[in-house]
Amino acid sequence: MNQYDIEPGELIRPNEMAKALGFQNSESIRRALERGTYPIGFAIPPGPGGKWIYVVPRKPFMEFVRTGKFPETTDTLSSSLILKLLQRLDEVEKKMKIVIKGS
Repeated sequence: MNQYDIEPGELIRPNEMAKALGFQNSESIRRALERGTYPIGFAIPPGPGGKWIYVVPRKPFMEFVRTGKFPETTDTLSSSLILKLLQRLDEVEKKMKIVIKGS
C-alpha cells in the first residue's frame, strides 16, 4: 500500500488496456482519455514539463472487456479513490510551487 492507500491494481494503464483489447499500441486510448471521449476513466493534463496522468479504474474496464458493455453510470471511480487522487495532485502542486519559488 502506498502513501495514498491506492491499491496497486486499482487502476489500469493505457498499455494494459490496449493489450486487453488486442491493439498494437495505446495511442488511440491515450488520446481518447485526454480528450475526455473514452467512456471509462479520464486523463489529467501535465504540469510544466510533466506527463499526462491516466486514471482508469481496472474493475469497470475489465467488465467492459468481459461483457462488451460500458458501465451505464459515469461514476466509475469510487469517491474514496477520487479523494486519494485529489490528495496526491494537491501534494504534487505544492511541490511544484516550492520548486518554482526556489528556482
